[in-house]
Amino acid sequence: MKKHLLIFLIIFLGSSVINLSKAQVVQDFFFKNLDLSYINPAALTMEGGLRGNVQYNRNDMDRVSTEVGTQFQLHSNFKNHGVGISLQSHKSGIFSGSGLTAGYGYRVRLTDNQSLSVGTRATYYKQSINRGQVQNANVSDPVLYGDSYNEGDLMLHAGVLYEWKGLQVGITSPEFLPMESNTVISKNFNAYLGYTIPLEGFDLRPNFYYEDVKYLGNWYEIGLYGLIEKQLSLEGSYTSEQSVRMRAGFNLKSINLAYGFDSGNSTRNGVSKTSHQIFLEYRFGKVK
Repeated sequence: MKKHLLIFLIIFLGSSVINLSKAQVVQDFFFKNLDLSYINPAALTMEGGLRGNVQYNRNDMDRVSTEVGTQFQLHSNFKNHGVGISLQSHKSGIFSGSGLTAGYGYRVRLTDNQSLSVGTRATYYKQSINRGQVQNANVSDPVLYGDSYNEGDLMLHAGVLYEWKGLQVGITSPEFLPMESNTVISKNFNAYLGYTIPLEGFDLRPNFYYEDVKYLGNWYEIGLYGLIEKQLSLEGSYTSEQSVRMRAGFNLKSINLAYGFDSGNSTRNGVSKTSHQIFLEYRFGKVK
């Protein structure tokens, strides 16, 4: 128990240090196939016991770092219930923000190998602006020197997850995204579809993820996830922005470490955008 507590504190303190220095709310959920609860609160009910993980990302534009951030998450399932909390923060230029999230899910077992889960999540998110980094600013500008960035927003969303053997179908709606201003826009919905194919020595999971975001349009990702001997994970995917994403991870007993890279070749504005992502998880075991 003391060992587990020590490891948890190391993960928590490490994520807190990153949050204080540089951070961004993780919105694209790069490692969703490692932890589906990132995109759907109903997935809090999935088997796995008590788990704590940190996701860190850095986005570059033409080789210049533009956004950095972390998200720390701790969640567990017990019987047919699932609960979780997370801390998020972000920094993009002069804008930064942080959030605290709590979620709950409940699973109904339809048959021995079939279940339907529902979940909800609430986030309190607050943005701020670093006026000290603004040059030649107009002190009468209501955006830069008003009170709008000192206000917090309460974001609510709910999701459902259907599981049957290797099939997973999840839908979440609505979900709200903090933008680089004092506005909050909503995802009309997002959806995930994955199917795990067990083979000798490894599993394959073709998957599809889709987002419908208000004002920003549609976004999707098609991927293939593989797990070799329950230890080595490899994944490649392609997005609607014509970017290629690669991920690799390794399981060592209770620890899961993964790295991901997004080529980020956007066709919308011709600007080269790349992203580096790191995922670290520790599994504490079942909760009685």
